[in-house]
Amino acid sequence: LHCLVGGQTARYLVLMLTPSIGEFVWNLRNLSQLLAFNVENPTGHYRLRLENCSDYAVAERLLLVDRWESHLARRSGAPAVSQRGDYTRVRNEMFDNHRIHGVSSIAEWRLPTAGLLELDYVSGRRPAPSDSARRLDEATFDRLLVGLHESPCRAEEKVWVVRMVSHLITVSSMQ
Repeated sequence: LHCLVGGQTARYLVLMLTPSIGEFVWNLRNLSQLLAFNVENPTGHYRLRLENCSDYAVAERLLLVDRWESHLARRSGAPAVSQRGDYTRVRNEMFDNHRIHGVSSIAEWRLPTAGLLELDYVSGRRPAPSDSARRLDEATFDRLLVGLHESPCRAEEKVWVVRMVSHLITVSSMQ
């Protein structure tokens, strides 16, 4: 699914072609990181098994977005607020439960084809000032919170849903 053109819609439609419920559940388990990844708002904690091609695709995308965001921050003259002072948005990176050593930046690290990569990504993207007009009003925000609270879904599923639409929601610091 990582090589499909068409984004989430195409991935969903391809998953619907799964011939049995057992294979569908197997696909969901193995594709969960890719299906939950929102390139418009990649902020989050990641635990990626690189031998799983979908997890590997997420790792590749995170490193690409990191390079792009780092470049934009450097070019704008913004201060380096990264953990290492190198403009990267990746923090607390671990490979096979060990800190990644021998590189000055995650951008220099060669992504292996197997192993456990764990990291936090903190995007520097913020809503444009013009997006303040799209900010959720109090009533809508309250309905969203009540809907999440009353939903019978597990907490992980609720987080997954909110992450998928997080780039479309603008809230104030008071909400």
